[in-house]
Amino acid sequence: MLTDTDYKAMLQRVGIEELSSMQHAALEAGRSGKDVVLLSPTGSGKTLACLLPMAEGLSPVAASLQAVVLQPSRELAEQSEGLFRQLKTGLRSMCVCGGHSVRNEVARFRDYLPQVIFATPGRLCDHMLRGNVELSEVRWLVMDEFDKCLELGFETDIRTLLRHIPAAARKWLSSATRSERIADYFSEDSALVLEYGKEAQDALSNIRQFLLQVADDADKLQALERLLRNVGRTPTIVFAATRERAALVYNRLHTKIPAMEIYHGGMEQQQREKALFKFRSGCSRILVSTDLAARGLDITSVQTIVHYDFPQDETAYLHRCGRAARWNQTGTSYLLTTPEDEDRWPFRNVRLLPAATLDLAVPPLPPTVWEAVYIGKGKKNKISKADVLGFLCRKGALQPQEVGEIQIAAHCVYVAVSQPAVHDMLARVREEKIKGMRTIVALMR
Repeated sequence: MLTDTDYKAMLQRVGIEELSSMQHAALEAGRSGKDVVLLSPTGSGKTLACLLPMAEGLSPVAASLQAVVLQPSRELAEQSEGLFRQLKTGLRSMCVCGGHSVRNEVARFRDYLPQVIFATPGRLCDHMLRGNVELSEVRWLVMDEFDKCLELGFETDIRTLLRHIPAAARKWLSSATRSERIADYFSEDSALVLEYGKEAQDALSNIRQFLLQVADDADKLQALERLLRNVGRTPTIVFAATRERAALVYNRLHTKIPAMEIYHGGMEQQQREKALFKFRSGCSRILVSTDLAARGLDITSVQTIVHYDFPQDETAYLHRCGRAARWNQTGTSYLLTTPEDEDRWPFRNVRLLPAATLDLAVPPLPPTVWEAVYIGKGKKNKISKADVLGFLCRKGALQPQEVGEIQIAAHCVYVAVSQPAVHDMLARVREEKIKGMRTIVALMR
């Protein structure tokens, strides 16, 4: 069993001072020996609440695969595996999901011998059926964002994996909403149910909600532009109903509203990674997205949510708003509506903000503080964050405070550099090497 000192050190590594009441309850549940169903609002820290008990229940010296964490998307799997690595539990982990080379994953199974795998259900199921990975000694299964996994059609894969994972394995399920389907996987007699934030208004207690009425759909873009000129100085997510609607908003407004990115499931994986990095690091302030960005992404700085299109239902509205209320922070939500939407609105007591009150004379949005830079070498080239920081400071004449977030990907690095210093830095490093290797160092496009 990990000591209080161990947990304190882990939390310090991920920048958390203390656990929430929900996370404390999850730790105690982890010691009960029972399966657990964890129901808690989006943004409340469910993933960490599942990972800490799991780390306590596994052995760092065992050579076999001991735990599987299922996630509905590649971004969430990579994010969760990165969080687990930051904890420094002594357990070997790897990420298995679409967008990665299957051949490289097979080689890592053989050479790295992971004890914990973070995976999307489809990719892991494919590896298992091909005989690339053995699940017979798995002792811990976490199904994170379970309701989203079902929504994305992963139920068949999950059931296939469950047939190959020992029945005695501990099973944890986390979800932001209570689904009737949970009973198909857990009986109330065999599992502890930890439920937090049952009421919708409880989940929205940190969100100021406004309705922004427009005459019809044709007026929405103009209203959105005016709104973003008012609120777009702080990190803002604009939600659209479909990829096509997100693209429409982005294509019409990104030349008028600076520091805007687009993010949806139809984009190439690297483009999605770049968009998220720019938004998370402060290189962009506005992210136009489908509901793909409504679940699980750990972007703590978001302050404003704009529903350009009406959410599909109350649950979708809660998840979207939850992006702006992470870790007890406060945020603001604006819902753009037309008269036809009035009967669909599920909440009462929401303040009305008429479109006419928006200031049409707001000055242009200023540039961002940070600029995103791409470096063409990455984790596969043994590049670390310390290597990147040293290279930019020694060869590029930057001060440490002029280097922001650094993200090491498999074959490249994304780094945020102070906007006033970035062009001088690029000129200085044009012919320089990083760890003895020549590579591309350029503004991210």
